[in-house]
Amino acid sequence: MIGLFKGLSVTDIANELCISDKTVFTHKYMLMQKFNLRSDYELIKLLNRIAAKNSWVNIFHQYLNR
Repeated sequence: MIGLFKGLSVTDIANELCISDKTVFTHKYMLMQKFNLRSDYELIKLLNRIAAKNSWVNIFHQYLNR
C-alpha cells in the first residue's frame, strides 16, 4: 500500500519487491474489494485518510516520514 500511496505503478511496486505484477495487482484488487472501492482514486483517498488520522500501524507512518 505504501507504493500505491507514493504513486508507484503496479509494475514499479512488483519490481521493487521482486514479485510478479499479477501478485501486486491481485493484492490491490482484494484490498479494493474489502473496502468496497471502485477506483484508484477512492483507494488513494482511503490511504490519505489513514495517513492523516494516524489510524494504521506506526510502520506506515515511519516509512512515509523517511
